Amino acid sequence: IENLPNPFSKSTRIGFTVNVNQRVALSIYDIAGRHVITLTDQKMTQGEYTVQWNGRDSAGAAVASGVYFIKLTAGKNILTRKTILLR
Repeated sequence: IENLPNPFSKSTRIGFTVNVNQRVALSIYDIAGRHVITLTDQKMTQGEYTVQWNGRDSAGAAVASGVYFIKLTAGKNILTRKTILLR
């Protein structure tokens, strides 16, 4: 899992690889651990994927500048990466 650019101001692209067909969830959390938005939560086939986050929450409101965590859950595997949003 990798996001570019990082830090970002308008949007960031999050790339990841799915090794086997399985359910994949990609979510964003704030520094306090609160859920911000789920970008995808679906069964995916093996391959490479890119998802974009525009710095908005699930209600469509722009979130504040700061540190956020990207959480990828694929089967039993969980990966977390830090990203920084600068407005």
